[in-house]
Amino acid sequence: MRDRGGAVVESERPRIRRRAVIAGALWTAPVILVGAPAPAEAASTSVQPAQLAFNTLNTTGTANNTAGKPTALQTQVQVQNVYYASYPSVSATVQKLTVLVRFPTSQATTADPTAVSGTGWVYVSAATSGGNRVLTFTWTGSIAPGDQTAVLQFTSALSSTSAGQRTLTATASATNATDANGSASYTVN
Repeated sequence: MRDRGGAVVESERPRIRRRAVIAGALWTAPVILVGAPAPAEAASTSVQPAQLAFNTLNTTGTANNTAGKPTALQTQVQVQNVYYASYPSVSATVQKLTVLVRFPTSQATTADPTAVSGTGWVYVSAATSGGNRVLTFTWTGSIAPGDQTAVLQFTSALSSTSAGQRTLTATASATNATDANGSASYTVN
């Protein structure tokens, strides 16, 4: 810079060189990128609990007597591990689950279920609790999110063949999952 007389004068302000600005920007850019907030799904690395649901839960009369009335109910149960679309890579796989099937004691006998079938399913026990005949089944295998168990099928003897509705309730549970609850009915005419 020159003064009014044409002599060269040093500026009182320090000069910032273009290379220093660029170098500073390069050092700052990674910090800005690292500090940017990540979406919640990307930040989460914990496995979400599985969400169980009944894919199949039904019951129907079977083993009719000479009057054409059913003497037993054939029940089918299938449990699904619901797929979390928002957490596809962190939803839990279910390795073992328990299903409790409850029949009112006024509708079911105390006999163990018969014709129990279904890959991975095992009948464990029967008990009477709270006015219900409770049948306990376990399933062992691997249910990835979006998959389901094989169909559990079993037959339970009815205590009465009189006309009316027969209703069962069921709960599916696993240690790493949210329970599923459901019911099914059959009407004896």
